[in-house]
Amino acid sequence: MFSFDISDSSQQVQIPIRLLADEKGNLQFINAGEKIALTEVKWEADSFHFKFPLFQTFLSGTWLNDSTISGQILDPTRSEDYKIPFVARYSGAWKEDNCSPVSKKYACVFSPNSEADRYKAVAVLNECGKKVTGTFMTETGDYRFLEGECNGNQLWLSCLDGAHLFYFTATYKDDSLVDGVFYSGKHWSEPFTGNKDQNAKLANPDSLTVISNGDPKEFEFTVISSQRDSTHFAEEKWKDKVSIIQLFGSWCPNCTDESRFFKELFEKYNSKGLQVIPVAFERGEDFEKNKKIVDQQFKEMGIPYAPYFGIGDGSGKARASATFPMLNHVMSFPTAIIIDKKGEVRKIHTGFYGPSTGDYYTQYTTEMYAFINQLLAE
Repeated sequence: MFSFDISDSSQQVQIPIRLLADEKGNLQFINAGEKIALTEVKWEADSFHFKFPLFQTFLSGTWLNDSTISGQILDPTRSEDYKIPFVARYSGAWKEDNCSPVSKKYACVFSPNSEADRYKAVAVLNECGKKVTGTFMTETGDYRFLEGECNGNQLWLSCLDGAHLFYFTATYKDDSLVDGVFYSGKHWSEPFTGNKDQNAKLANPDSLTVISNGDPKEFEFTVISSQRDSTHFAEEKWKDKVSIIQLFGSWCPNCTDESRFFKELFEKYNSKGLQVIPVAFERGEDFEKNKKIVDQQFKEMGIPYAPYFGIGDGSGKARASATFPMLNHVMSFPTAIIIDKKGEVRKIHTGFYGPSTGDYYTQYTTEMYAFINQLLAE
């Protein structure tokens, strides 16, 4: 069991994360229903270096004794000195709880006392004895596969997916979550509250991003190809095709969840006229570095179409807004723009509810299959 220490001058928080190691030396991080195998594992005497698949994060450290290792998690896409210390101790064979989970839903508010940072979320938690799994969904996506425990009235959930280290802690009080705190790595923390509500819901993801400047029948934009060529997408690119433009970042796990689904759609419908156009918005401004990272991720995921890169100054949402100025805003990565055979924007979907959201993911993917089928038949 790993324990990450995200101490700073004002607080000390230790985050438990589960790592499974077999007799052959194979390593897997476990986040509830997600298993992440570490394929790049290097051992040198008493030191080690583990890299996560798909992302640039890696673990480096040393053996302290037969049952304990220590080191740091490093994420060079944030900064060269972004390091979080950890200690991992052998805790014996893992035993799964054998019971039927009880599902509970909470309407939550994060940063409730800050007008600038306040946002809504829906927590879907599944309790099985002391074990708790689930996720928090927001209007920009979900916090993916969370796993933890409830001891008495104290709840904690955590996740390490290669891009983010998440930790949620709260107290159960009657039908509420109180004194909640959400930590993201060592760079962010915020309070949250929640009230039990089986009917809790968020805004429709298809209603959050709209075209506010221009004609949805004349949608066009310019991006950069992997060869550094300027590529203009306009009427001739949409004719007789159904197109999905994906605004994504290689650093974004919600984006990789969506990429897997779009790959699935492409493989099923490309022969019938579906094209997927992924446009990357990376954290840095070094094109060659960004290209290398995105190309590596696409190769690992087996994505059969080429990525493009946004234009304009800055990075992330600033560059996305410059590339797609006709949108009222780019509030989330990923964002998907669906265009029909006549070149008209038919839907803009903000965020992505991935496999960790259960029925929400099933509903979205079922509806998207039906929608793409409809557009291809027109």
